[in-house]
Amino acid sequence: MARSKIKFSDESAILEAAHLLKSGQVIVFPTETVYGLGADAANPSAIDKIFQIKGRQKNQPLQILVENISSAQKLAIFNQRAKLLAEHFWPGPLTLVLPRTANCPVPRSVSLGGDTIGIRIPAHDTALKLLRLFGKPLASTSANFSGKESSVNASEAANSIGNLVPFIIDGGRCSLGVASTVVSLVDDEMRILRAGAISENELLDAIGAF
Repeated sequence: MARSKIKFSDESAILEAAHLLKSGQVIVFPTETVYGLGADAANPSAIDKIFQIKGRQKNQPLQILVENISSAQKLAIFNQRAKLLAEHFWPGPLTLVLPRTANCPVPRSVSLGGDTIGIRIPAHDTALKLLRLFGKPLASTSANFSGKESSVNASEAANSIGNLVPFIIDGGRCSLGVASTVVSLVDDEMRILRAGAISENELLDAIGAF
């Protein structure tokens, strides 16, 4: 594949990216945490492309990005703690790992064949506009080779995987530059699976007595 086309984040760039997603392609886009690979979360072959580009075995899950809480609730079952954390930190750098709904359209391959799914709403205008124009959830992971440092701007993403994806949206430098905190709330027990932008104390403060 030729080097990625890189376009500054405007309406035409986001529309072009959404068109590529609808055709089953994988693109790179900015979030507040790091630059991400994105693919149609309901398309198994597009999801496979993410693993291939990443150079990752299918032993680590992907996260699912959605535009709003209504979309998230179609994919996952929210208990009271999950609702509190979502209300407090979304949009933002928190990925919630929750039980899948019975009719969740996302293939189980994103979560290693299990009964859970990791979801977040990004706090980035470009990512949210992309989700809105695409009209469906995105399967995502950081835009870098597995085991390498995450990309916090478009040039880093291009240098890392620019010959493996057709399109990169340049939204400038990520405001946080740190991965999202990943929290499991399966069986109502809160477990931090990956430390990130939100601290354990912040999570506990948001949950309060629950």
